[in-house]
Amino acid sequence: MTVFHKFAALRVSDEPAVRLSAFYVAVFLIVGTYMSFLPLWLAAKGLSATQISLIYAIPVLMRPVFTTVLAFFADRSGRHVWVLKMLALGALLSLSILPFGDGFALIFVAFTLFAVFWTTVLPLTDAVTLSASRRGAADYGRIRLWGSLSYIAVTLAGGVAVDLFGPPAALWLFIGSAICVLLAAQWLPHMDAINSEPGTDLRKIRLSDVAALVRMPMLWLFLAASSAVQATHAVYYLFGTIHWTGIGISPTVVGMLWAVGVVAEIAVFAYGRRLLQSIGPVQLILIGGLTAPLRWTLTSFDPPLAALFVLQLTHGLTFGGTYLGTMIFMTRAFPPHVAATVQGLSSSFSAGVAIGSAYLAAGPLYRAFGAGAYLSMAGLAVVAVALTLALRRRWDGGILC
Repeated sequence: MTVFHKFAALRVSDEPAVRLSAFYVAVFLIVGTYMSFLPLWLAAKGLSATQISLIYAIPVLMRPVFTTVLAFFADRSGRHVWVLKMLALGALLSLSILPFGDGFALIFVAFTLFAVFWTTVLPLTDAVTLSASRRGAADYGRIRLWGSLSYIAVTLAGGVAVDLFGPPAALWLFIGSAICVLLAAQWLPHMDAINSEPGTDLRKIRLSDVAALVRMPMLWLFLAASSAVQATHAVYYLFGTIHWTGIGISPTVVGMLWAVGVVAEIAVFAYGRRLLQSIGPVQLILIGGLTAPLRWTLTSFDPPLAALFVLQLTHGLTFGGTYLGTMIFMTRAFPPHVAATVQGLSSSFSAGVAIGSAYLAAGPLYRAFGAGAYLSMAGLAVVAVALTLALRRRWDGGILC
């Protein structure tokens, strides 16, 4: 039995899981286009490496404000799915600006507006799915891997589309993906279907709960460790496609390179439950951190194409293992009533402060050193390993608050 038959197959009777899986498919159409091919469109518009860095960095640096506030509101109101629907609508409306103008200023404004809505979508979706998983209504790994499958599909399709129609194809894939997210959001299950135990009524989060969270040193150590590993992907995310096409690799093959990395990620998600029973979430983050220096050091030397495909397999650990370890740590270390808020804090720090700062550095580094910029990511990974080792020593496996 293949990994997809065994772990990804969903029965129609598993309605909340099917609906959540469909939403992940739509969400990762956007993620795949945004990370893999949209930088090519920005470069084709004449934007410099520094301007591309700013467009990607400044919006995500806004996460600590918008994502934390929106996640708290979702926890406080209990209307997680309604919030997701409103965010999907706002994200699409923001992108509608892009086809009607040119220039750095307009593109920057559009992406900043998009970020206000979009940056909370994935952490809030994860919080809803983990809530279902905690109550036995879904398996987080099985549902989340559908997002990875979607990522593969859009990177392969995007590579072919850009080859055939040029960089503008990336923009229209992006906008089309946002339409799919809005449509899929309308099919999300009601929270009563996710909370499979009748009468389940979690106490509502209070501001005092948030204050207690942010005063917790272990929370910040966890956020620093997991975020540092994810931030090592900054040069790859912003300039991987630009660099590879610049040295003569076709967009179609670039799409395959991205897809291979996500295939490895899917394997980690599929076997994640068994893996976590053996080693635990912090050890999984540590493995991702230990793999990153090797991956980025070797990538910096522009290895042959065959070697690049092999290196892309390590994405399953540097991203997938770290991400899964992060999600499961949050379910084990924090109580359910603060789930979305902790997800928001994690996203704000990991996909906001950490990756945003790395994006700001990535532009000047790539302009100065080309592929050598990956060596800075390898150095950051060493710091991430040290932080994760400290977290492993201090966490006893129990609830922190």
